Order: sequence, then structure tokens, then C-alpha cells
Amino acid sequence: MLCWGIGFDKGVVEVRIAVATFSVGVMALAVFGQQAGPPEPFEVPDLELVSYAALPEGSEAYTGPVCAAIVLAWFAHHGFPALLPDLNEDGIVDEQDTVELAIQLSRAMDVRPERGAWDPWLVDALARYVGERVPDAFVLKIYDESFPAEYQEGLGRSFDGDIYPGIAIELRPNPSRDAYAEELLAGEGVILGVGE
Repeated sequence: MLCWGIGFDKGVVEVRIAVATFSVGVMALAVFGQQAGPPEPFEVPDLELVSYAALPEGSEAYTGPVCAAIVLAWFAHHGFPALLPDLNEDGIVDEQDTVELAIQLSRAMDVRPERGAWDPWLVDALARYVGERVPDAFVLKIYDESFPAEYQEGLGRSFDGDIYPGIAIELRPNPSRDAYAEELLAGEGVILGVGE
């Protein structure tokens, strides 16, 4: 199980990756809704509003790279512009650049219309992208005890977070309901995906 979220921790931006089952996501969202309401209306800028349907071969298989692009666009909009430059070179950074980023991440994650991003490919692509563009500013936390075995199988090498320069990687135990609630209540923008 791999899910990802974003947040700030002691001045260091964290990108948390993990996938949870739908029921855990619903429980975490229910806890968040009961314990903390939004202080003001929430607005999502256009550069963050994209769908896998916007990609040339877009299918549900592209949700991993699209979600990664949305998270990176959000960070670009909140102080880290290097994470979403003007990729289509039209003079403006907008949702078309987020779509282009999703396409680039899809290639890096080896996504195809019939096959989504496997967790090791997603982590590898995201760690490289963020580490190269904003060195030493992010921590990638992987909440998945089975991830090292998946990584070995998927990439053919042992998992070692130190092979990714410019980004700290921490392996954490599988998240609990309380862990999700803590993330959500801290306003860290946890993104929950439905996976096997």
C-alpha cells in the first residue's frame, strides 16, 4: 500500500507517499471532517485542475503520474516554482504545463494505457524529479513496509534511499487510521488512492 501527501514539517517540506484502501481513506476523511472544518473557502487554481483524460492516451492507468503532477503544481504555486516550469514554452505556467508534466512523469514511470505506475517506478521518478529541481528541500516518506521487496522486484536492485541525491527518503511502517487523521488534521494535504 503506497499513499502520498504533502506537508510542512519543521521548515522542511515533506512529500509523503503511500496508497491506502478506500475504506481507510473514507475513515480518515470522516475524522478530518468531524474534527476540523476549513477556516475559509478552498480554491484550487487552474494549474492544479487536470485529469488523466487530458493526456493523449489518458486512462485510469495514468492516475499516479497525474496525481504526482497535481501535487508538484501545488508546490510550484506555493513557493517552489522550479517544480512546474513553463514546459510547453508558451510564456505562462498553467494547467497545460501540469498536463505536460503528467506526460513526462508517465514516461518516467513507464505507464501505459493498460498498466499504471507500479509503486517503485512512481517513487523512483518522483524522487529523481524533485531531488534534481529543488535539492535538499523535500523529504519523501514511504509508508509501506513491503516497499523494499517491491522495489527490488520492480527495479532489480535493493532499496536504498541514499541513491537519490537532493532528497531525503524515509521508510515508515504501514500507516494507521490515526496516522491518516494526524496528517489530515495538520493540513498536510494527504492524497489517498484506491489500490490493490
